[in-house]
Amino acid sequence: MPNGAGGGGGGGIVGVGNTFTGPAEALEIMGDHAYALSGEFTADTTSREMLSFTSGNFYLVGEITTTGAIKLGEPANGFATVYSLFFNGIQVMAMKYDAKEEDAPALGTIPILIPPYTEVSLQAASATSASEFLHLAQIVGRIYRG
Repeated sequence: MPNGAGGGGGGGIVGVGNTFTGPAEALEIMGDHAYALSGEFTADTTSREMLSFTSGNFYLVGEITTTGAIKLGEPANGFATVYSLFFNGIQVMAMKYDAKEEDAPALGTIPILIPPYTEVSLQAASATSASEFLHLAQIVGRIYRG
């Protein structure tokens, strides 16, 4: 996570010249904005942690965007995926996306508010464990202090 002198994922002064260096399963802070990116995960029938971090002395108002288990290059082929959001070890939300049908959305976005000093975990389980099916998640938002 970048500090006042830079470092973390991008280096340099926070908010200036920070570049994307890959998935950030922890919460990355840039000025008044924050994000966490899971990168691609192989679908699995056992729940897997995609994002894990603890918020700081701020609250975050933003969105969680998830992509259900889909086969890259063949977006009409997919399976149901359930995403579970935990705050301090307590499940506070569950989202299900079913990408089995060609006209079913594989991408879902919902609003979120993360309180200060909260342990956040986003987990996913799919109806398949076939390695060619992948799912992704991201949290993006604005942070407010005081």
